[in-house]
Amino acid sequence: MKLTVGIGALRAYQRLPYKTWEALAEFVDNAVQAYQNNKETLDASYAASKTCLEVYISADKDSDKILISDNSSGMNRNTLEAALVIGGSPTNDEGLSEYGMGMKTAAIWFGSSWRIRTKTSGETVEHQVRFKLPKNEADSDLPSVDVEYKEIPAKNNLHYTMIEITDLVHPIGGKAINRVRDYLGSIYRIQIKSGSLKLFVNQEPCVFNLYEDSGDAFHKRSDGTPWRQEIEPFTIETMDSKGNPIRAQISGWAGLLESGSREKAGFSIVRRGRVLQGWPNAWKPNPPFGDQQGGTNTSLNQRLVGEIRLDDRLPTDHTKSAPLWHGDDEEVVAKEICKGLTDLIAEGKATWGKRSQPSRVEMERAVDEAVLGFSTSDFATTLKLITVPSPSVIAAGNQLTLKKSSGQGLLKTITLKGQADNGGDLVVRALISQDLGVNDLYLIIDALHDRVDLLLNASHPYFAAGMNMGSEAFLVDYVRNCLFDGISEWKARRHGVTMEPETMRNIKNSLMLSIGVIDENR
Repeated sequence: MKLTVGIGALRAYQRLPYKTWEALAEFVDNAVQAYQNNKETLDASYAASKTCLEVYISADKDSDKILISDNSSGMNRNTLEAALVIGGSPTNDEGLSEYGMGMKTAAIWFGSSWRIRTKTSGETVEHQVRFKLPKNEADSDLPSVDVEYKEIPAKNNLHYTMIEITDLVHPIGGKAINRVRDYLGSIYRIQIKSGSLKLFVNQEPCVFNLYEDSGDAFHKRSDGTPWRQEIEPFTIETMDSKGNPIRAQISGWAGLLESGSREKAGFSIVRRGRVLQGWPNAWKPNPPFGDQQGGTNTSLNQRLVGEIRLDDRLPTDHTKSAPLWHGDDEEVVAKEICKGLTDLIAEGKATWGKRSQPSRVEMERAVDEAVLGFSTSDFATTLKLITVPSPSVIAAGNQLTLKKSSGQGLLKTITLKGQADNGGDLVVRALISQDLGVNDLYLIIDALHDRVDLLLNASHPYFAAGMNMGSEAFLVDYVRNCLFDGISEWKARRHGVTMEPETMRNIKNSLMLSIGVIDENR
């Protein structure tokens, strides 16, 4: 009796929880590891050609093709045959190619057909293999699958590997290309910064500029030096990737950004010279980031950054996107890190600087999130069926609702000195009602000569959905926009201005500019 692996197991690789950049990183890892295994020989070759290890990734969604090429050591026939064994023991399992699965799982995840062309220096032939994932059991001879192999003549001094993937299941295109480039720049920041690796996605280089060692990005002490410090190395009792007990050493550095954001903040986890988990999904343990998913929205949690260097023997998950913590190791490591950062954490909680412009990734993620729902058939139907009632009908309905909810749920009263028509004070009252229905207006405005009442509908589906996300930032932004709308309407009404959409946006823009400047200078 034998345990047999079916084609379904290979097809299951196409359902692995890879992110696009994680799958591409498998090929980059192989190129980097091959370089490290043959460093002396390759450095001599690179010096002669005035280059370094280079990896090029090209992807075109329309052409149904992904190309990955590198000038690392390449593979001879024996090495190539070993590379085609799924789960085979690598010659060096202490490097980046540790599981013997990455190239195969990533290639199959991307597409059902792929070709490898590779050559080592000193050989006069290039080795080529073609693989096509069988459609069913009858098309294969399990537990192995035949691949087409051939050799072609090649120049003696060349060394490279080129992989072409087609019949794509997970194509790359559009805005995803920029995101992939940014993420890979973060993952391989150490090699890129050292000059040992140049990595390109569609001919544009991958870089990492979130913070620089020069200290310009960091908050400054009174003596002008940056708030950035090394984390004193410490050890924990744990298990290695093979289940053996070890004393693992942890080290790293931490700092406070002058201009931060929740996306920028967090610790990047580095293992074997490569980032496992980092920007923009950095590690945010509690302590010091709090127990909310992704950390709470505080000054510290928008500015605290760093790199945590794990012992090379500690295990990682299959996609090499995060460490596999043993028992309570994550909590132990987080607490040990905080012990040496007492002053830095206190400073992070006490200070607040101007926020920088959002990054391209931040903007893309925000836009992607914001437009969800707008392209659905339900939204299109709603837009088509919307009726526009007359101003008198709207005013009558608003008055009935205000009368029913008068005085309920007062949130805040704001007094604006000398702003009323008669020179007196303008009073802005923000109220919230739990009693209105889901079909009532999200906001009702009653603008008098010396008072503006804003009634927020807490039962409105948009308000409820935002609050269900658990975001204090949503509520702040929501209330502010209601204040902008109410005060803008009061301004237009009291000064006899026709409330055209452009007029309202112009008044609202002036109010937003003022609050923006005030926030920046707080």
